[in-house]
Amino acid sequence: MDSEVHHPPKSKRFSTARRSTRWPQLLKTFCCLAGISLGLFSVGGIRSSFPWATWDQSHHVSTSENGWEVSWDKYSLLLNGRRVFVWSGEFHTWRLPVPELWQDILQKLKASGVNAISIYTHWGLSNPSRGVLDFDGYRSLKPLLDMSAQVGIWVVLRPGPYINAETTAGGIPHWATTSLKSHLRTNNTEYRDAWIPYIRELSRIVAPYQITEGGPIIAVQIENEYTERAEGGYVGMPEAMEQLKDALRANGINVPFTVNDANLGLKNYVNGSGAGDIYGFDSYPQSFDCANPGIWKPVITQYWDYHQTANPHQPLYIPEFQGGAFDAWGPHAPGYEACKTLTGHEFESVFNLNLWAQNVKMANIYMAYGGTSWGHLPFPGVYTSYDYGAAISENRDINSLKYAELKRQGLFLRSSPDFYKTDVIGNSTHVESSEETDPSVDISNASVFGTLLNNPDTGSSFYVVRQLNSSSIDIVDFRIKISVKGSDPTQHRPQSEYSLQIPLLGAPIELSGRQSKTILANYRFGDLSSHPTGIQRDYNPAFLNTVLHTFDFFSHFLLSGLESSSYLEVESTYSPTELLYSTAGLFFAGRIGAKDVLILYGDADQEHEFAIRLQGRAKPVTNKVWQPNSHIRPLPGGVNSFSDKIYISAGEAIAQVTQRNEQSIPLKGYTVFNVLKGVKGVVSVWESDTQVILYADTASTSTLW
Repeated sequence: MDSEVHHPPKSKRFSTARRSTRWPQLLKTFCCLAGISLGLFSVGGIRSSFPWATWDQSHHVSTSENGWEVSWDKYSLLLNGRRVFVWSGEFHTWRLPVPELWQDILQKLKASGVNAISIYTHWGLSNPSRGVLDFDGYRSLKPLLDMSAQVGIWVVLRPGPYINAETTAGGIPHWATTSLKSHLRTNNTEYRDAWIPYIRELSRIVAPYQITEGGPIIAVQIENEYTERAEGGYVGMPEAMEQLKDALRANGINVPFTVNDANLGLKNYVNGSGAGDIYGFDSYPQSFDCANPGIWKPVITQYWDYHQTANPHQPLYIPEFQGGAFDAWGPHAPGYEACKTLTGHEFESVFNLNLWAQNVKMANIYMAYGGTSWGHLPFPGVYTSYDYGAAISENRDINSLKYAELKRQGLFLRSSPDFYKTDVIGNSTHVESSEETDPSVDISNASVFGTLLNNPDTGSSFYVVRQLNSSSIDIVDFRIKISVKGSDPTQHRPQSEYSLQIPLLGAPIELSGRQSKTILANYRFGDLSSHPTGIQRDYNPAFLNTVLHTFDFFSHFLLSGLESSSYLEVESTYSPTELLYSTAGLFFAGRIGAKDVLILYGDADQEHEFAIRLQGRAKPVTNKVWQPNSHIRPLPGGVNSFSDKIYISAGEAIAQVTQRNEQSIPLKGYTVFNVLKGVKGVVSVWESDTQVILYADTASTSTLW
């Protein structure tokens, strides 16, 4: 059974509607379309945990028939009972003051796999003088929220009133900083009276766009990195938070409130007066030393442990996770290219996956697009450009390794709802004393560190591995023992667990310096209607006119022009598709039309291996030559097996892939593919009337749309 689920009042409900030589171009078209509609909402099922019953019911707006319910448990956020991994990117519209360009940013974020944006609104810009409120033009929120709904991306609203954001006075208007006699950011009546008109008008504008009303806003953050302890003798911080919460509720805001603590360990507003509904803390593990982009600080390993002491009944949430760094002005400023190097694709690989390894299920990348601090917007420590070294540069360019890595991670998350609910089983901490228990993850090389996450409902396992010294630039290799579930498909018997050391056929798994990987075991995708979770992964969501109508061309270009005699038959009644394990990265897995589609990838200078249960009636495509077995490559220990060799032509390289049908449990019915070094481009591994399996080198996924 699921853990305790917390429900908001019944008044909080919301609805959203659901979405040859020519084959490389067609594949790009397919991936582009899939990127637009894939996992529009990566959702799947449970509830919330702060005391909704403490809210004044009179502050609730009546929700429309189109509304969805927001809830959560200790694992993740849930929308209408379906789990979602919130993978968000920060975007400040006032740093791109041309509303016509906002959709370009949203589409690029959506294509990168991001499923939400986090936005600061700026009190000083919207309330430039006492009694004047301006939410028009580039200050307008409605166009952004309409675009978000059209593109299909969630919104976490962060209205302050104080926002920091390296903007002057943290967004507090200068008329307030110069004319108010009271201490700012307290419960002082004069200060409260100053921000109330701004919050009231903002709430009136955004309330119809909440998910409870069929819109894209899923949460609202209260204040920003705010202490609950009296500073400088000024008291009233928790009371100020309560005032802000009351004002938002009184003006129609009924989605969950979130809190962003300034750092791990502070425990501001975890509970008690001023607390939000979901607590989170910000993290910038590399700090802001762009002058030395090659020098790394180690990964932070305390996220999960701290979460267990602070708010274990809620999802682990990082409202701001480092996606770049601001650059100080002056003659010695290193520039934003150095900041992009410091927090580039290697940083994303190691540090973002370190979040996953510690069971973070809500995270916001700050910044995803930085933009420009026009006029007098920047605070004294920075200059006009706020590029931030982000994945999308100030000029909106996405031609970077950093954006490509973000996309690979985002598409993995969209494809993997089993990953939205996982328990931390343990890690590979090597045991020095024989009296201690064995590590949960058995890795052959002590310089490699791994963490095991497991879905308690489906048994899907995720081994996140990196170098023990996360700053190391060495190349290391290893084998890892995994637990898999095997059964004889000809017998109606329960599955049993087996231990396998992988790779079975090829060279050890490699980590090339600052690199992290997610190794999969017992992973299922495709038609999940009979899956234990009961969740159908459907990549045709129609949420606000973003329906993807057809992929009829897909089967056509894969199977056209081949001799009927070349068909192969694989008998199987298994559905969904079962990926027993993979050391290759997962770029996409899901069901498109009548086919289960899998796209795996890996570095061209490394070997990769995966085992999968093939299904359907298929024939090899023209870039394969099937040859009778001439060299059987035995498993370790001399286990009998049958194998064919498939030679895949990829430009200048000929890559050898060994297919092996193991005759003993647990591999009976599975085919093991060993991808050797040198595979470049996109190659078709298997195509049938029910399955498509493609493989690409990592570089090719950058332009695989």
